[in-house]
Amino acid sequence: MVGYICALIISLFAVVAGIFCIFYPFYHKIVCKIPTTATVIDIQERWSRHSDDTRDHLVYYPVFQYWANEEMIVIEHNVSPSPYQVGDQVEMLYNADNPQQYYIPHSSGGNWVFLFGGAFFFLMGLGFTVLIVKMWLLPLIFGAK
Repeated sequence: MVGYICALIISLFAVVAGIFCIFYPFYHKIVCKIPTTATVIDIQERWSRHSDDTRDHLVYYPVFQYWANEEMIVIEHNVSPSPYQVGDQVEMLYNADNPQQYYIPHSSGGNWVFLFGGAFFFLMGLGFTVLIVKMWLLPLIFGAK
């Protein structure tokens, strides 16, 4: 019985995680409404190890600078690889309540990973939830008469 409860909790967690991942890319699009132009002022280099490889890889993250709410914001764009070079002007939108939140309208920025990953977790969690309810919970409820 404990195994079924743990499996149900894990599968419901996968459903919730999937829903979060599916809707997360749209959050910035919804809350960021104020237009501004950012300038790429630097390209940061970082060493990163991918899970499918034992070698370190050099990745590059652009640093944006823009005015928001009468203050200069400097923020590293956490998407690599990036098409931006130092000096590029980038049209973006920012959140008036939190100017460090921004959205670049014409950038995919890895959103497809969230969407496909979220759909995978949602469907997997939903399938396991249905299976657990069908095999354990329904017989437990209706079989105890």
